[in-house]
Amino acid sequence: MTPDALAAELADVRRTLDRLDDRLGQLTGLLLEQVVTSEARTDDAATRHQRVVVDVSRQTQALLQLLDLVEVARPLPPLGGWAASADFLLHLVQHVVDTRPAVVLECGSGSTTLLLALAIRTHGLPTRVVSLDHDAWFAEQTRRRLEEHGVADLADVRLAPLVPTGLPDHPTPWYDVAALPPVADLPPAGVLVVDGPPEVTGRLARWPALPLLRDRLAPGCTVLLDDLGRADEQAAAAAWLDAEPGAHFESVELLKGLGVLTLP
Repeated sequence: MTPDALAAELADVRRTLDRLDDRLGQLTGLLLEQVVTSEARTDDAATRHQRVVVDVSRQTQALLQLLDLVEVARPLPPLGGWAASADFLLHLVQHVVDTRPAVVLECGSGSTTLLLALAIRTHGLPTRVVSLDHDAWFAEQTRRRLEEHGVADLADVRLAPLVPTGLPDHPTPWYDVAALPPVADLPPAGVLVVDGPPEVTGRLARWPALPLLRDRLAPGCTVLLDDLGRADEQAAAAAWLDAEPGAHFESVELLKGLGVLTLP
C-alpha cells in the first residue's frame, strides 16, 4: 500500500471514529436524561406517597379528637371526598363549642349539620343550626341522619333551590334565601359555614354567600369557607375582604384548605 493510500485509509478510519464518538456522546446524553427522568419520577412517587401518609395521619388524628369532643352513639356518614373532611369538622365544632353562637347558618347540609347538632347536645349549647341545601335528596339524607342520632330538633335543614341572585355580573345561581326563616324569627348568626353550592354550579359559586346573607350575620360573625385550595374560593375570599373594611382573614392549612373571615 502506498503512503498516500495508507494516509487516505487512516483519514477514513479517523472520520469513522469521530462519528462513533459523536454518536456515543448522544447516546450517553440520552441515557443520562432517562436516568434523571426516572429518578425524578421515583422522587415524585415517593413525595406523593409521603403526602398521602401525612394526610391520612392528620385526618385520623382529627377524627379521634372530634370523637373526644362530641358524643356519638351511632356510625357517622363517610367523611372526606365530597363530604367535609375530619380536620374541617374538628375546626368547626371546636369553634362553635368555644364561641357558643345563637345561630349557625350553613350553605350546604351534610356531615357538618350532624356534627354541629351532636355538639349542641353534648355541650348543652344555646345554638340553633339552619342549613340550606338545593338538592332534595341530600336534604332528606341529612334530616334522616339527624333523626337517627336523635338530634333532629337541633338542626333545621331547609330546601332552597338555586335561583338567579340578581347580583351584578354574576350569572351563577345561588340558594333561594326565601327558604330561610323570617328575620324576626331567627337571631343573627354568629357563624356562617360556606360549603356549597358545588363548584359545578358555575363560576364563583360560593361568593354570593356574604352579600346575600350579610343582613343575617351578627357583628363579629365568623365565616368559614371550605375548599380554600381552589381558585374560585380564593377569589371569593379576596372579594369578601375587599367589601368588608375592618374584617380579618386567615388561611388555615387543612386538607382542602380553610378560609376564616371575621367580620367587624
